[in-house]
Amino acid sequence: MSFIGRTSILRPNGVTPLLDEDIHRVAPSAFAGEAHESRSARYTYIPTADAIRGLRDAGFLPMAALNPRHILAHGSSPQRFLQL
Repeated sequence: MSFIGRTSILRPNGVTPLLDEDIHRVAPSAFAGEAHESRSARYTYIPTADAIRGLRDAGFLPMAALNPRHILAHGSSPQRFLQL
């Protein structure tokens, strides 16, 4: 795992796909059980864990994960992540 600025990145070796446990260690928000309270009622929550599972079922394997850490003006940190 490496850290670039305020971003943690997991890219083990470029050959071995990541397990859910690996992704959870770097990007725990990918496994959130519900939308953040700041989302409006119009927001449709789609669990990222379900998307990861669906992509695996279709033959796509996660090879890297990152979770940038941004601090908002009011001090909270929105959770964003990327899987490659």
